[in-house]
Amino acid sequence: MQAAYQLEAEMFDQEKAVRMIRIAFDEVRAAYPLGCLDYLKRADPGRVPALKALVEEAKTTFLDQDGAGLDMALRKYRAAHLSTFEDFQRRQRISPTDG
Repeated sequence: MQAAYQLEAEMFDQEKAVRMIRIAFDEVRAAYPLGCLDYLKRADPGRVPALKALVEEAKTTFLDQDGAGLDMALRKYRAAHLSTFEDFQRRQRISPTDG
């Protein structure tokens, strides 16, 4: 599946890269379930720095003008966050008093 924020590998286009970042970050922000971060800090604190590391990876690839690397970093960022949100929501359905 082609991501809406995919950047061609041949040439780094900074404007397009910024659009890719905005799309990925906006998608993750829109999907964020209320209470997820507090829950993670209690129940799975190791996941928080792992998610933050994905943001840093995207920043690094952008600063390095690595279009292919940025595309991959944003895919991982998106997938990891959405998976985390799904896990949180699934746990809330099973045990709503935990978070």
